[in-house]
This record gives sequence, structure tokens and C-alpha cells, in this order.
Amino acid sequence: MIKRSIKAKILLFYTVFFGILIALNILFIVSLSESSLVNEATQKIVEITQHAAYDIEIEDDGIKMDADEDDFEFYEDGVLFLIYDEQTIVYGNPPALFDTTLPFTFSEPLREHNDQIDWLYYDIALDSQYVVRGLYNITNIDRSVTQVINTLLILSPILVLFSLGGGYLIIRRNFKPLKSIYHTAEDIEQSKDFSKRVEGVSNPKDEFGKLTKMINQMLDQIEISINREKSFSSNVSHELRTPLAVMRAQLELTLEKAGKSPLTSDLNVLMQQLFHLESIVTQLLELARMRVLTKDDLEPIDLYDTALYVGESMSHMMTKKNLTFFVIKPDFDPIISANQVMMVRLFTNLIQNAIKYNVEQGRIEILFTKTANEIHIDVKDTGIGIEETHLNDVFNPFYQVDSSRFNVDKSIGLGLSFVKEIVLLHQGSVSVKSIKGQGTTFHLIFPLS
Repeated sequence: MIKRSIKAKILLFYTVFFGILIALNILFIVSLSESSLVNEATQKIVEITQHAAYDIEIEDDGIKMDADEDDFEFYEDGVLFLIYDEQTIVYGNPPALFDTTLPFTFSEPLREHNDQIDWLYYDIALDSQYVVRGLYNITNIDRSVTQVINTLLILSPILVLFSLGGGYLIIRRNFKPLKSIYHTAEDIEQSKDFSKRVEGVSNPKDEFGKLTKMINQMLDQIEISINREKSFSSNVSHELRTPLAVMRAQLELTLEKAGKSPLTSDLNVLMQQLFHLESIVTQLLELARMRVLTKDDLEPIDLYDTALYVGESMSHMMTKKNLTFFVIKPDFDPIISANQVMMVRLFTNLIQNAIKYNVEQGRIEILFTKTANEIHIDVKDTGIGIEETHLNDVFNPFYQVDSSRFNVDKSIGLGLSFVKEIVLLHQGSVSVKSIKGQGTTFHLIFPLS
């Protein structure tokens, strides 16, 4: 089934409806015009023929006119008269293209059509011997109707196209705010910049104007909530660092005093959890700071060199699991305008994730491709994979596919959230594909510098 836009549906319905309406009007006008003209001609031939028959008298020696014969008009207002003596014409000049042998009928006018002329004829019996026949050429009526049809057929497509063009301009103008709403929503979805607002509304009092106002008010509330959340996270993280540092110092001092006391193992557990809390606070602070990126923070970055550098720096982790690591060198320079620290963090998180959930003697591969305006990066591993039900949530902060991992690797679920934040800050996009038990591929897209 073909999917059409609302504008296309409206224009299609409008055009089809208008075309059908014009066609019905043409049929109505033609049928009404033709029947009206024929009825008028029928009435005319009856009246004129009856008037002519009234002026004719029948005597013993033949036909006598009320007036002189020379004054009798055998052609009156388009009607031509023939007077028959039985089947023979005794008065009048018959037209060349009329069949004079047609049988008489005295009930109503009849039509006779040949290849060239359409006749209407009407017979009145003067007595048992003589008949007066009126002839009326109605060919021009058919020609007039044909001209009307041709004119309407020529004008109708022009009217339909004119109405279609006018309808398109009206719909386009009135749907412009909807287009602005869509582009604004698309910009916000891609850039995560909730300071953007819908603009370009010509009439703030119509339906689209009211909808635009409501959306902008909603965006105001969303921006306030997001800023409040960012401020809260940043403030809480800052406030927690000092007491955590004091707690660590006190624990370290207590551990020194405890020596080989039975309390030492319990204090070590507390120290581990304290380190973990400090790690969470540090990452939360970094996440809050990462959400602001200016042009001064950007520089040309070679993504191939960055991925290769990060991979080599983590080779000791790969050696422990006998992993094979490849960064396939592209046949172009994958250079974008980016923040170097963030790009290192991005590849670190992705490669670390690929190492952590890979299998023994597995494989990690990074490859680059390019389109006209974008660079595409695939980070593939042969690890345990992710179930399809979890794919939409893996980039959410603190989300963990398997909560039991927390006890194994002390992960809190911020690594992939960092990846998404970094990609979005650089006007890119990230997605993931995975097959449980076969591996995972993270696909990143960055605009070319």
C-alpha cells in the first residue's frame, strides 16, 4: 500500500472530487441544454405549422390560401413548409438532403437524421387528401451542444489544475508551521538541545499557532527540568567528593592502626565500596561536564589513529583473554572536528566493553567507511552478545543487561551512556546490533569536518 503525506491525500481527494463534480456538471448541462433546445424547437415547429395550416383552405378545385398565394410564406422563422397531395408535393421546394417519402405522422414532431443534417418534421392533415408538413433544421442545436461540450472539456482540466495549484499553495502555507514543528523536533532529537523553539508561525491564533505555543511551553518545562537535573547531579557530585575523601582518609588511617586485627578484612571491604562510590561520583561529574562542548574544544582528529592508540594501550587486557585486535586502515583519512579527550574516552569505553564481554580467543575489529558527508565506524566483537529486548536500553545511564555483573566488574552502567553523550555532542548518532552468543556491533556515524 502506497503511503502518502497528509498534503498529498488532501490534494488527491480535492482533485478527484472536483474532477467528478465538473464531469457531473458537464453531463447535466449537456443533457439539460440539448433537451431544452429540442423541446423549444418542437414547440416552435408545432406552433408555426399549425399557424400555416390555419391560413390554408380546401375548396373543390384545390387548395386556397386565406391570403394571396404569392403572399404565403413557405419558410417562416426557420420552418420550411411542404404541401402534399397524398404522396406528391404540390406546393413548396423540398430540401435536397430531406427524404420526402417519409410516411406521415400526425401525433407529434419526429426527428430524421442523415449523415449531414438533423431534421425535425411535423405533419398536419388539411383534409383526407392534403397534408402540410413543417421542416425544421436542428443541426445547429447539436453543433451548439457539441461546442459547449468541447469548451467545457478544454476549460475543465485548466480549472482542475488551477484549483489544484491554488489548493497546494493554501495547504503548503497553512502546513508550514507543522513542518517547522517537525524540523524543530528533529533538531532537538539529534542535538539534544532543548533550548530550541518552534518558529515561523504566521497566525498565532489558528490551530497550528495554538499547537506551536503549547509545544514551546512544553519545551520550556522540559528544558527547566533537564537543567534542574544537571544542576542537581553536578551539585550532589561536588558535595559528595569532600565527605568521601574524608571517609577514605579516615579508613586508611584506621587500617594502619588496625594492623593484623580481625577488623582489617571488614575495613578492606568498606574501602573497596568507598572506592566504588568515588568512581560513581567522578563519572557523574564527568558526565555533567561533558554535556557542554564549545568550538574552542574542537580540533581535527584522526579517528583511525585514535582507535589504534587506545587499542594498543589496552593490549595487556586483551592478552589475558587471548583476544585478537584489528583496526582496519581505511583508504581515506577519517578526520573529523572533535574533542580529543572525548574521542579517546569513546574508544576506551567501546573497546573495554568488547574486551569485558568477549569470549576466550575472541576477536575485536574496528573498521571505517565513508559516504559523501559522513564517516561510519563499526566496532565488532565476538562476545556473548545482547538479547534483543535489551538493545534499546543499553545506552541508558546505570542500565545493566545482567545485574550480576556488578559483583564481577564493578560496572555501574555508565560506559555506553558516555559513548552516546559523546557521539551526540559531535552531532553524530550511535546504534547497536547484536546476536545472543555470537557477538555485538556498535555502529557510529559522525559528520565530516
